[in-house]
Amino acid sequence: MSIQALLSRTTIAAALIAAAPLAAQATAFNAPATATFALSSTIVGLQGGSTPITVTVPAGSSTTTDSSGRVTSATLPLTSVDVTGTNLNTFAGVGSGLTLTSGTASVSLTDFVYTTSDKLLNFTLTVGGVSGSLTGAFVASSQSTTTAFVDGVNAKGVFTATGLKLTESTADAVVAGLGLDSFYAGILASVNFGNVTVNVKPAVPEPSTYALIGLGMAGAVVVARRRKQQA
Repeated sequence: MSIQALLSRTTIAAALIAAAPLAAQATAFNAPATATFALSSTIVGLQGGSTPITVTVPAGSSTTTDSSGRVTSATLPLTSVDVTGTNLNTFAGVGSGLTLTSGTASVSLTDFVYTTSDKLLNFTLTVGGVSGSLTGAFVASSQSTTTAFVDGVNAKGVFTATGLKLTESTADAVVAGLGLDSFYAGILASVNFGNVTVNVKPAVPEPSTYALIGLGMAGAVVVARRRKQQA
């Protein structure tokens, strides 16, 4: 085998290897994705007072607090994002969620799944330490794609659902789980919990991927020049 033929095959192989992770990303949409819950002023206010409600998140998530230490937003990792073209269909966060605590009672809202077709955010309720005993839901008043989603090498996009409110049945379950008077269920069902924003960021290739891409491009240039000289 000639040196030119060997170089040509090596170049093609390097290019294919470099493209492989990018192709996988395009089909699997594996760009890093998070959901940020911006809590309304009402929910932030409930974290103070004589019977405060504490908001916490599981490991791997993060919160933003105000000067009084009250949680104003929570950023949770997503485990799946379903996109068709530039439209977001669903997103889910298995293991992600919020825990509301009042005294010794707590209610966790985890394993959420949002569906854009009905503006519904379903989740699993854990009441009194009993996981998965109930399911609940938020309903968004509106939703929009502020940055169009793009499949491919630079997969990215931003989606926001606003005015999240608990369904009446979910409000009943949360109030009961926190040991509060049933009177608060009606109030809780009318409260705007805030907004949720999904942010899909472009995945950053590993240095080795850049090296392979560079090798493939350099080799392609060499082969092209040699073929032009032989023509």
